[in-house]
Amino acid sequence: MIYITTIAFNNPFFIELQYIGIKKYIQDKDIKFVVFDDSEDKKITKNIKDKCKILNLEYIRIDQNIHRDRNTVFLNPITETRQNMIEKFSDYWNKRNNNLNTIID
Repeated sequence: MIYITTIAFNNPFFIELQYIGIKKYIQDKDIKFVVFDDSEDKKITKNIKDKCKILNLEYIRIDQNIHRDRNTVFLNPITETRQNMIEKFSDYWNKRNNNLNTIID
């Protein structure tokens, strides 16, 4: 199984474009495309969740607290958020026994 994960940054539009690209260019049929969502706006969250349902993609909600967790101090808030997101991806992957994991952005 190949797991391809992405984060929907308040925009469901790119999910379908990524999905189309994956289907077109990755020939392996044993693929799972997983969308992590950390949107603040409930309407956007619903749109992302609905898009995943239409495309039959796994949807994982990430609470906004991930951006406020300051267990480790970083000088750059973007780096901190990125590190927290990678930890969420890693948690997801570690619960699965698979062959290949990748993140697209």
